[in-house]
Amino acid sequence: SSMQVIRAFRILRALRIITRVQDLRNLVVALLDAMPRLFAILLLLLLVFYIFAVMFTNLYKDLYVKADTDADYFGRLDYTFYTLFQILTLDWAGVVRSCMTVYPNSWLPFIIFICISCFIVFNLIVAVICDSVGLLYVSEQEEKQEEENDPELRRRANQVRNKLNHLNQNQEHIQAALEDLAKLLSTTSSL
Repeated sequence: SSMQVIRAFRILRALRIITRVQDLRNLVVALLDAMPRLFAILLLLLLVFYIFAVMFTNLYKDLYVKADTDADYFGRLDYTFYTLFQILTLDWAGVVRSCMTVYPNSWLPFIIFICISCFIVFNLIVAVICDSVGLLYVSEQEEKQEEENDPELRRRANQVRNKLNHLNQNQEHIQAALEDLAKLLSTTSSL
């Protein structure tokens, strides 16, 4: 029971792939760099939600009381926020149709809300993330250019590369010697 919950969190080990794949790491870095701008867009979305929630609550609060709708979509401000979130997920046809039975032109404010919240705000989010990824790519290209132009850095990199090759060869020799030793020990222990 409690161990199963802990075991379920083992799936989070898959997140280690982010540190191993450069493109995923770059994407996470870009998302973290974009957080202040994304927070500003979230505040803008909350402001749009509040404006439309107050407007829809004032316009349509009496629909449920008069039994014109099957659910209380706009009776209180918190109900309206929930309904607007439902509309934000583009599940809006039932809500609008039930409002249109009493107010035939009520589709217009809903369409305006959908255009502002879904299309404009979410495109802003995508634009901010794309801009962050682009800036990260440009900075990486500049770093690569600087590295290629620095002869001292190139010389040090070659030295490190040579030492790594030497260590790799030594590791292969040690591994071969250990395998020979293991074979020798297995043959002597069988005697």
